[in-house]
Parts: sequence; structure tokens; C-alpha cells
Amino acid sequence: MTAAPGPSALIGRDKEAAVLRRAVDGVSSGTGGVVLVTGEAGIGKSRLLREAARYAAEAGLTVMSGRAVPQGGAYRPLVDALLGQLRDATVTESPDLRPFRSALSRLIPGWSGSDPVAEPAVDSVVVLGEGLLRLLRRVGGDTGCVVVLDDLHWADADSLALLEFLAGAVGTSRILVLGAARTDERWARDRLVANEDVLTVALDRFDREDIVALLTSRWHQEAQLSPEFEDVIVARSEGVPLVVEELLAGLVESGAPTSDVQQLGVPAGLTALVARRLAALTEDQRKVVHAAAVLGREVDWALLPLVSTLDEDAVLGGLRAAADSHLLVPAGSPGRLSWRHGLIRDAVLTMLGPGEHSVLARRAAEAHLNGTGAAQDDIAAAVELFVVAGDGPRAAQLLTDLARQAIAVGALGTADEQLEYAVRLAPSGSDLAAERVRVQTLSGRMDAAFATGDAALGMMSGDRHAELCFQLAQAALAAGRWDRASGYLERAGRPADARTPAIDADVAFGNGQVSEAAELAHRAVQQAERDDMPEQCCAALEVLGRCARETDPEAAAAAFRRAAQVAADHALTPARISALLALGTIELLDSESSATLMEARRLALDCGMLGRVCDIDQLLTDCALVVDGPAAGESAGRRTAELAAGIRLYRVQAMTEMMVASGAGARGDLAAMAAALDAAARRPDAPFEVTAGRPCIEAMVPLVGHDLPRAGELLDLGIGALAARGSSAPIGHWGLWALVRTVLDDRGAEARETLRHAPPVMRAINRAALDFADAVAAGRAGRSAEAIVLLAAGTDLLPSQHWWRRLLLLLTAEAMIADGWGDPVSLLRADLTAFEADGDDQLARTCRTLLRRAGVTVRRGRGSAAVPPALRAIGVTSREMDVLGLVADRLTNQQVAERLFLSPRTVETHVTNLLAKTGTTSRAELVAYAARADRDALSP
Repeated sequence: MTAAPGPSALIGRDKEAAVLRRAVDGVSSGTGGVVLVTGEAGIGKSRLLREAARYAAEAGLTVMSGRAVPQGGAYRPLVDALLGQLRDATVTESPDLRPFRSALSRLIPGWSGSDPVAEPAVDSVVVLGEGLLRLLRRVGGDTGCVVVLDDLHWADADSLALLEFLAGAVGTSRILVLGAARTDERWARDRLVANEDVLTVALDRFDREDIVALLTSRWHQEAQLSPEFEDVIVARSEGVPLVVEELLAGLVESGAPTSDVQQLGVPAGLTALVARRLAALTEDQRKVVHAAAVLGREVDWALLPLVSTLDEDAVLGGLRAAADSHLLVPAGSPGRLSWRHGLIRDAVLTMLGPGEHSVLARRAAEAHLNGTGAAQDDIAAAVELFVVAGDGPRAAQLLTDLARQAIAVGALGTADEQLEYAVRLAPSGSDLAAERVRVQTLSGRMDAAFATGDAALGMMSGDRHAELCFQLAQAALAAGRWDRASGYLERAGRPADARTPAIDADVAFGNGQVSEAAELAHRAVQQAERDDMPEQCCAALEVLGRCARETDPEAAAAAFRRAAQVAADHALTPARISALLALGTIELLDSESSATLMEARRLALDCGMLGRVCDIDQLLTDCALVVDGPAAGESAGRRTAELAAGIRLYRVQAMTEMMVASGAGARGDLAAMAAALDAAARRPDAPFEVTAGRPCIEAMVPLVGHDLPRAGELLDLGIGALAARGSSAPIGHWGLWALVRTVLDDRGAEARETLRHAPPVMRAINRAALDFADAVAAGRAGRSAEAIVLLAAGTDLLPSQHWWRRLLLLLTAEAMIADGWGDPVSLLRADLTAFEADGDDQLARTCRTLLRRAGVTVRRGRGSAAVPPALRAIGVTSREMDVLGLVADRLTNQQVAERLFLSPRTVETHVTNLLAKTGTTSRAELVAYAARADRDALSP
């Protein structure tokens, strides 16, 4: 009795297996990578991957497996791998994954309540790649993980782009990606092989020694194989391992003796072997096998009656016969079967006549689409089947539907690939050109968008022509090509359409024609409201707001507020975020805080618009420096720079690194400041402010060191360069410049007048600096009463900008001492206490210097209150005693902060320290403790 060949052992691949094992071993030591196994069909790629996966699992690594399928849709192999491992949404609750929940929902549906939104400023593949990298780090934990992806020759464009991202990012992570791709699908294979970060393992055909070893390992009989028999197998298999095993399986199944080689009848190649197996089946059984071959590599048996036109009993009989003939085997999912290998299916398909194949393909396509709500996999399968059936237009329509689904999840590369295929199948498709232009615009490929649209415009007329012109005009706006946008609008020839004045308004604003832009935007709003076009209405309102922002902030805020409301009413989330961001930016000018801005940030996080999140965090970083000082600014800046770097938003990374440098300079740390400035200058696409504004940042070092002449020189350079380049960003260095120049009495009047009429004066810290500078000028001229009024006005502008207010007052106090007006001693003492509490040593030293100059004896310390011995024994400091006394008076943290000129955050830290040191658990207990301490201190 003969036995069937046993399960596969790895034969003839020792060298290649060793490469994969070394890659797996590297994961445990913190070295990741991407390894691609290549070779022709049947050469053993999948078997090698399975062996590597087994080895990784035995080493304690988390292993996830997926595979690509033809036209499988965006990210199919990775979705397949992750769904098998991650079904619990709580895995994304870690803070570092929070910004990427929306993007990751493309791979694991259900993880985000909001659909991800395509964001032109940011590469969606990079956002998803960074999120996936963080997710895999968390899944792998301390041991690491291995992601196994088979059949990558069928992978979509975005899956390949994601793998390319990972290849460049996992080198220092405990993450290994193992993939396999056929060499006969050159585009997909070459794209990864050409990547220098991908390690390629190429599999060749077996030589005689390997074939004999494979035969010996699979032969489970006492009789030895003869050399003549081995010669036949070597010749017929041509070195393809799959063919060796199938030939041997056929012989074992038939029970043919191997002693007489001439009577073996071993077929020449796999196709002949499959033909022999099919010949042994009945006609109905062959119909079932043919229908299964047309349906694909994995078959839902419930579709077979529709394709074969046989009843269920006949289909089930045919499936049993196919399984007995080693053609089909059960798949992983219930009710589904798969081919023993794709080459066996290919061999069956070659035996179908063209007409028969076409008829079966159409039936199979309709079977996949039978009923309502066909799944994406069914639509993808139907596309290929309609192509085989010769129905290009039907396939193109389905491809367009798939492309729209891909756009919805930000898979723009896949969408463009599907639309390009659709154009080849149905060159006269009316909507495909406009769809492709939209996709290429969203993905930032403007030249490709113009080429696609211009080529199609000449073949269109009427509304289709106008729609494509509008789409191209939007692409030109996104590219900042104002003349080109105007040209497309002219070709559209639709002056009554609200899009025409809306785009014209954007063009006018881009060209610096603010008045004309406002007039056009106003007209666009009216037309959009009349025609119920809320998206155009929002766009026009934003232009109105931008036009008014520098001259009438209240009018600008009203326009942005209205745009946000229209967007909310019509569920236009990106437009709402944009309007809220613009509105929040105006609110920050006065208070350095904005609930509107935080709402915009929450919405942007929910829908994965991380470019907007970075823009908002850049603003918040500047606010942190102004309110809480250098340490807070540096910390916020580093977090934002890290996020921006992860999604390759280098413009924001460079700007936040400038803010990190500003914080370091304010601490007097010259080396840290220079390092951050140099890093910012090296970033690709760094804005001109990085170079032009560098002297302003460098001025912080002499400023806190009280070298005002040197600070003035640097501020002159920086503000001069920024003004020459037309920058109107309201950075606080404008106010510092005017105040330093006035304190030095060196062109102070000119600096004040420049600031008074410049857009940056809209920001409270610059208006306050101007008031302080005017106060210095008035005091120097002997108008003390006026100077005191101006000083109070400037101080009132900065109720929450604690650190910046103290910095400005410190500069002003020098002039107050020199010119003999106001009460500089009280100001300096309050500043000294605050700077000491916050650890601003250099500024504290400057305060002491100025106090001594004012004739005050200064003791070194961090508070003004005496500490009773009992409290000193448990570590309570003088500054904490100041806070404790005010807490005992039942003041809130905000009130304590205002009284001591601290930030609420600093007060909260002191209260937390007091609770810990005194062993109390609430403010009430702390108040009681303070009362007892007072009584004890007064006791004899």
C-alpha cells in the first residue's frame, strides 16, 4: 500500500532559510527590516515564508500573516494580516497612537468614529506608515513582531508605498516584514527590489541534487527510487519544486510501479499532469472544476451552481472529485475552497476555449455581484471577470466605484492606479478624467493632474468640459499657480456658477489684490447660498476672513465663524476645521488660549488630519513659551517637532524647532539653541523664516543675560530680514525689538512707529510691548504720570501671558530706575520671586542686579515668607510657604498665581508638593494643616 507524500520539509533552501532566520534573530536584538523573497510561481516562496513564520513563533515573536489578491483593493495584504491579530480597539488607547487612530482605521475598520480625510498637505501613506509603525511596536512589545505578506506581486500601489515607508523606518525597531513576490510581475517586484532598504532573497530552480533530495523526503515506501526514475522526474519538472511534488503525488495516487521507467507515463510538465487528472473526471465534474478555476484562487462553493448551471448535488459531487484528484483543498474560511497551488488553476484555465472562458467569466462576474451590497472583494473579482468576458465598460464602472472607496480611505495611489486601468478599459469614460485629476491633486501630483486634465479637455464639451475645468482650476489653486487657475476658469465659461467667483477670489488674494478678492468672495458667498453650494460658500467665506484679518480682526472672525457654522450644518468636516483654525488664530492674538482652536484640534485628530494638528500644535507651542516660559515651550516644541517629523511635515518641524531654540535661548543655553537652529535650517522645505528669523532667536541669549546692545543688534537683523520678505507673522520678537530699541534710546521712536503700523501689533504681547516702550519714552521725557498709565495699560493686556509679561517688565524696569519714575522695585521683587520659582536663573540674576542698582539689598531665595522650623523639617520651601499662606486664605490656584505673578501650572505644582510633604490629601486638609502650623509657630 502506497502512502501519499508527507508534509513539506524545507529542502534545497538552506542558504535562503538561514538569511530569513538571521533576520528573525535580529528582531530580538532590536534590528528590524523588510525582506522580499522573489522567484517564479511554484518555486517555493510561500513555503520559505511559512518556515520563517514558524521559526519566529517558536522564538516568542508575534506573527501576523496576510496576502494580496488581484484587484484586492487598498492595503489588502496588511488588512488581512492585522485583522487576524487585532480585533480589540483598546490597543489604540496609548497616547502615542491617538493621533493615528483615524489613519489606522483604513487597516482595521471600526477603530475610529470618524472617516479619515485626505489632506493635500500631507502624504496619507506617510501618516498611515507612522501610525502602523507605532502600532506594530506596541503589538510586538519587548519581544517584537513579524509580519508575513505573500503574493505581493498583486499588491495595490498604496500597500507597496506603505512597505517602502516601513523599509526605511523599521531598522531600529523590533519589527520584521517578510514578503514574497513573483518575478513574472515586474512592476510590483521591481518597485521593492529597487529599494535599497529592502533585502531581496531570490529563489532559483532546483538542480538535480535538490530534486533528488526532495523526492527522497517525500517517498514513503520501502523500495528505493531508481536513478532512471529520478532522471524522468528531473527532466519533466525542469527544476520547479511544485512540479516535482505534483508529479510524485500523481504517481503515488495511481499506484504505478517505478521499476519500469518506460511504463511510468509521467506527463511532461504540470499542465499535462492536470489534464490527465481532469480526464479521469465525468463531464459534470469537469464543469465544476472549470467554474472553480474561473472564479479565482479561492472559491465560495455557493457561487458554483450559478456559474456551472448545475444543481447543488452535482456541484458537491464535483468538488469531492476535485479534492480526490488533488486539485482543490479546503480553505481557511467555512464554505470556501482553494487550489493546491495557483499554477494548477492556471493549468485548468489553459484548457478552456476562448468562448467557454468568456461565458463562464460573465456568469462568475454576475454571481459575485448577485444581490445587493456586494463586498469590495466581490467587486474586485467581478472587475477581472468582466475583463476576461470582454466587457471593458462594465469593468471600468466597477473600477471607478473601487477608486472612490479608495479615495474615501486616503489610498490615493491605489485610486489613481484603478482609474488609470479604467481609462484603458473604457477610453471614452466621461467622468474618469475629472476623477483622476482630483486624486492626483489630493496626492500633491500637480503636474500629473494638469497633464491628465489637459489631455482630456479637447475631447469634452458642455457640462463635462466645465466640470473638468473647475477641477483643474482647484488643482492650480493648490499649486499656487494663479494665472493657470484663471485660465481654466475662462475655459469653463460658467460665470453664474458660484465656483467661478470663489476661485477668482482665491486667485486675487494670491496675487495680493486684497480689495478685489474681498469683493469677489462676497459675490461668491451670495451665489453659493442662492445655489445651495455650501462647500463653495465656506471657501469664499474663508477668503473674506483672510482679506480682513490684518485690518479688521473682528470682521475676519465673523467670516470664519460663519464658515464654521455652514460647514457644521452640512457635515463638511475639513472646511469646519479650516475655519475653526483660522478663528482660533485670531482669538490667540488676545489671550494665548482658545477653546475654538482646541475644538479644531479635536476634530482634526478624529479624522486624521495630522497636518492641521501640527499647525495647531505649532501655535500652541508658541503660546506655551509666552505663558509658562522656556521649559514649557521647549517641551511642547519637541513633541510637535517629533509628530511633524514622523509624517514628514518638515515645514512645521522646522518652525517648531525654531521655538525650541527660542526656549533654549531664553534659558541662556547657547549650545542647545544653536543645535535646534541648525537642525531647523537643514529641514527640507524649511520656510524662509527659519533663516530670516534666526537673529531674533539668537537675541534671546544676550537679552536674558542683559546685554541689551547685542540683543538690539540681533533683533535689528532679524526684524529687518523678516520685514523685507513680507512676513507678517505676529511673533513676540517684534515687540521685544521696539522695547529694547527704546530702552537703549537708539532709534526707539522709529521702531515704535514701525510696530504701531505693522500687522504683528495685533497680538497682545506686541501691543503690550509697544505700550511699555511708549511708557519708557514718556518717562524719559519727564511725563511720569503718562508713563505709569501706559505701563498699567500694557500690563492689563497680559493677564495670562505670565512669563512674557515678566520679561517685558524686566526690560522696562531698567528704564524706570534710570529715569526715576514708577515703582520698579515692586515690579522687580515680584519678577524675582517668579523667576526663582520657575528656575529661570539668568533672569533672576538680572532682577537682583537691577534691584541692587535701585539701592535694594537682595537676599538669594525662592520665596519671601519665613518657614517655621516644623515645616522646614519636612522640606517646605520659602516659595511653597508663600503658596501655603494664600491657600490657607482659601484662594484658588488662579488667584494665587495672580497674587504671586506665577502661572497656574506652577501653583498647581507647589500645591501638589505641599500635599505630598504634609501628608494631606485635599486642599481642605492642607488649609487645616496650615492653620495648625500658624498656631504652633506663635506658641511660646
